[in-house]
Amino acid sequence: MTAGENDTLQIHTARADRPGNSVLHTRTLMTVAACAVVGAVVVIPLSYVSITLAVSPVGIMAVCSLMGLWLLPFMLPGALTQKPGAIMIAALIIGIIGTFTTPSGVSSILGNLIGGALVEIPLALLFYKHWNWLGYGLAASTFGLFNGLLYSSMLQIQVTTPELLLMGTIALLSSLVGVAITLVVVRSLRRAGIGVRNH
Repeated sequence: MTAGENDTLQIHTARADRPGNSVLHTRTLMTVAACAVVGAVVVIPLSYVSITLAVSPVGIMAVCSLMGLWLLPFMLPGALTQKPGAIMIAALIIGIIGTFTTPSGVSSILGNLIGGALVEIPLALLFYKHWNWLGYGLAASTFGLFNGLLYSSMLQIQVTTPELLLMGTIALLSSLVGVAITLVVVRSLRRAGIGVRNH
């Protein structure tokens, strides 16, 4: 067999194409789905708490202080698996569960997909190379500021500029605390052998 024939028989597989390195790998999907179910357990009561509290500027500030808990269900599957798309898949599952368990109904799907996108897009802009405080901090900042600054407008509640800035600040700080909580949870799960590392 000549060298030319030998080269023809060689099959090169890109690292990214390996099943174990994809969010669609069975083990990864199961991990993401499990995270989504746990996330839904967090999101469902938060949905009712938010509806109860968010009827005044002070109430919205209280909701903004919980932003880190809102962030956790979206960030956990991404941080645990470190796979592109994991956050959006989890957000879709949480949204579907929320359709039947929260007052939002079908709009829960869109709301959770937006929440997932606010976390996924910053990581994507960093080419999924920063599964650390840089990437998570950027994602948390985007998530916190977007929700904190737009919450009153979405609910059509009049607030002053100082109140609006305070809402954004509270939501941002809470989201950063959410990152810290997420990383503690991920570390604990990894010690227990749960999670998917890059191959």
